[in-house]
Order: sequence, then C-alpha cells, then structure tokens
Amino acid sequence: MTATGATPTLRARDLQSAPDSAAAPHEASEALRRPLRIGYMPYGGTTNKYVERVIEILGAFGSVSDLPRPKSLLRRPSHVRRKFDAAILNWVEFDLVRQRDQGFSVFGFAKVLARVLAVRCVARRVIYVRHNLYPHGTRERDIERARRALDLLERLFDVVLVHSGHDLGAHRDYVPHPLYRVDDTPLTADEERVLSALPDDCYAVFGRIERYKRIEKLLAAFPASRNLLVFGAAEDPAYVEELRALAGPNVRLMPGYVSDAFAQAVIRRSRGLVLAHAERDMIVSGSLFYGLSIGARVFALESPALSWIRQRIGGEPIHVARDLPTLCAAIAADHAPAPPIAERQSLIDAEFGDRRIEAVFRRVLQS
Repeated sequence: MTATGATPTLRARDLQSAPDSAAAPHEASEALRRPLRIGYMPYGGTTNKYVERVIEILGAFGSVSDLPRPKSLLRRPSHVRRKFDAAILNWVEFDLVRQRDQGFSVFGFAKVLARVLAVRCVARRVIYVRHNLYPHGTRERDIERARRALDLLERLFDVVLVHSGHDLGAHRDYVPHPLYRVDDTPLTADEERVLSALPDDCYAVFGRIERYKRIEKLLAAFPASRNLLVFGAAEDPAYVEELRALAGPNVRLMPGYVSDAFAQAVIRRSRGLVLAHAERDMIVSGSLFYGLSIGARVFALESPALSWIRQRIGGEPIHVARDLPTLCAAIAADHAPAPPIAERQSLIDAEFGDRRIEAVFRRVLQS
C-alpha cells in the first residue's frame, strides 16, 4: 500500500463505533451502522512512509481518501456538504513561511485559514496532527511569530494530536508515532555489494539530507576514529557538495533513494543511528522511530520529547547528550559490543504499536 494518487481507497474492518458528540441522533445512529468516512491530508502524490502507515492504521475505521481543496469547493459549490465523518490534517505549518527567505507569510497564514475553514465545511470533526512547533528553517526573527500563529490556528480544530506526552493541554492529546514496517525483501546484487563494502563499526545517519538537520555540524564534531555513513534522499545538490567538502576519509555520503530493505539492513549492521538535530521547531524525529522499529540503538541530542519517550521504554535503546561534542565523545568511547535490544521490542511495540494508536483514534474520531 502506498500513499500516492494511485492508492486504492482503504476499506473498513468491523468497528463498533460510538456516536459523535456533535452529531444529531440520527447521524450518530447511522455512524454505528457504517464505517467512518475519513479525509486525510496529505494523501496523494507522496511517498512519505509516515503517511502510508497512518492511512493503513486508519483503514481499521473506514474508508480513507483525499480532502477537497478550497478552490474546488468554490468552483463546485454543490460539493459543499459534510461527506466526511472526520478530517485529519498534517503539516499545515509549512505554508506559514515563504520559500524564498523562510520569513513569516501573512498570505500563507490566510491560505492555511482558508483551507481549514473549507475542510470544516465538508467534515463533522477536524483533527490536526502537529509535528512541529513552527516550520523547519524559519527565519530567526520570525520564529516566535510563526509559533504564535500556529498556536492560534490550533483553536480551529476539534482535536490537536502530538507525538509526545511532554506538552499536553486542554486542547492537545497524545497519539504515539507509528512504527515502520520491517522489510525483509531480499537485497539486490548491487545492494549486497554496497552493504558488504561498509565497515563493520559504521554509524549511520539516515533520512532526507536537508539543511535544517545541520549534518555539517555533525561532520565537524564526529570523531576521526569512527566511521560514519550519511544516506538518504537529497533534493539540494549544493548542500550535498558542501557536505562532501567537509567529509573526512571516515565519512561516506550516499545521497539518493534507497529501498527500505537496504536502509534497514544498513542500520541493523551499524553500531547505531545518529540523530544530530534536536531543533526547537521539532517535537519528535521520525528517524528515531525508524530506528526503534528495527531494534537499532539511537544516539541523539536531548529534547523534552526524547526524555519523555525514554521514561516510557527505558534508556538503553536511546543514548542522549546535551550537545554534539558530548554526543560525539560518547560515540568515540563506544567500544563495547552493541547490546541486543530484542527483549525491549515488546515494550516498544506496546508503547507505539498499531493497537495503541488505534485506541487513540477510536476515542478522538468518535468522541
């Protein structure tokens, strides 16, 4: 299953649903007899594994499809009717800043406002999953403005979900970040060749190679006695070249798309997954959960969300430090064999598995 435009509509499994508190009696009764109709944004045109996993989980409750855009509703007013039981929106914050200079955009704020109001016209319940406190890379002097604007937009939603329990309030609820599927697809001959050429004591940075992750700062601090592989999709060739210029002989850059099976094989073979960014904008990193999904150790910078997560699952899988020099010093001193954490996987699954996520969505979709 993919979250692209070719994705078929997901169908429901059996669900004994509770009535929506805002629904009229006949609507609530009808909801008990039929699967829910859920709109999701973004839906088409993305290969985001997070989106794929959440849409897959939501399929337990009913059909999941794309939401109409405001322009389409204006062109076809007859379509303005509440055909969705619930709508779930992600990453609306990125329209709050201009692409050219990452400054706050009043037009972008109005665009998000119009989108949310349009969704309210077609859905009985509107849910926002807030992934960031403000958009990645926001210009320094506009950070507080963007944060306040996003806090204000939260009030337009019936429920705001976040992936950490460290900062909840009357209007925010916690939903676990989904774990990713383990892919045991056999590697191709080329993938096997690349994997066998990697040093055994390699640490890995995996995910989109983007400036906001400040990988250059990791390269500057990474110990020369340790090997590092940085790999994942990259859409900024200039940034990749900057990293190449900084990389020492112990650092290998491998920009470009890789299969899940290959990525997981590399991370399993590595001594750990390194998260070099813990920016003020981000609540949690999806890379953390990618590592936890396949039983890898994670080396990361301290954050309120990480502290909360470590309390839930124990500290061993996640090694944290207050800054990059301290983190890199811990990696340099990491001589012990990487301990297996298979025994902790059941606890990780219990905290972040599909059943736990379904329980939250069951409550917020039908309350």
